[in-house]
This record gives sequence, C-alpha cells and structure tokens, in this order.
Amino acid sequence: MGALAARERERAGTKNEFYYDLAARIRAQLPGAEVHVWSETAGSSVPEDFDGFRARNITVHLDTDIVETWSHMAQSQVLVMAKSSFSFISAILNRGCVVYQPWLTRPIRSFTATTLHDRTMPTIAEEKLSACLAKAGPSTA
Repeated sequence: MGALAARERERAGTKNEFYYDLAARIRAQLPGAEVHVWSETAGSSVPEDFDGFRARNITVHLDTDIVETWSHMAQSQVLVMAKSSFSFISAILNRGCVVYQPWLTRPIRSFTATTLHDRTMPTIAEEKLSACLAKAGPSTA
C-alpha cells in the first residue's frame, strides 16, 4: 500500500515537515501502513535531500518512470498529493483516500482538502483525516 505519494514536493513549496507529520498521523490510524514518496532529482535535488523521509521509514522512489509512478499513486489506498498537475492526474484516478493541498486547481468533491493557514505548511483536522482514511478500506491495517 502506498500511503503517501508526492512528487515535485519542493518545487510545489510544501515543507517536508507537512509530509513527515501526515505520514505519522496516517500510521497512527493505520498501523503497519507502508509509506512511499515519489520525487525526482532533476534540478537542484540530490538523493541526500530525502534522508529525512528515509529516517522515518518512508520508502523513497527517485527518478522513477512516469507511467510507473502514476500507476502506483493512482492505486495507492491513501494518496497525499503534492501541489502539482502530476499528482492531480493520479488523484483523479484514485478511488481511495486523496488528501488535497489547495493550489491552482479546484479539488474534486471526493478529495479531502487541507486547510491553508501557511502556504508552505497546510493542515488537516483529525476528523477529516479519519473520514478520508476510512475510504482506504479494511485491507490497510
């Protein structure tokens, strides 16, 4: 199960701490959840930039084939979107829990939107997260 999927996260402007916190909160409600993050090293990123994810037992996938990445993200039981059209494509196809961060596009009704108090550090209320995670189905634990 891919519990966290985000690509182009730094370019989109969301701090890693948002993803770290949300991964911990997801794992608290779905013990044993596998957490994955997808990104790329093009531009200024290097593999060491993702050590914070690795330190939290999050599997990092870098520079993965685009179609393979979309497939994993679209089929994940919980998809935490980055603020990118890349994530949006997978989210449209995803039937599980999709956590949306406000940006240029409007969320689809089935998405669970975060609240944007600070443009780099969105938040999501625990009851909203719980309701979203309930869409992930019983096979997640």
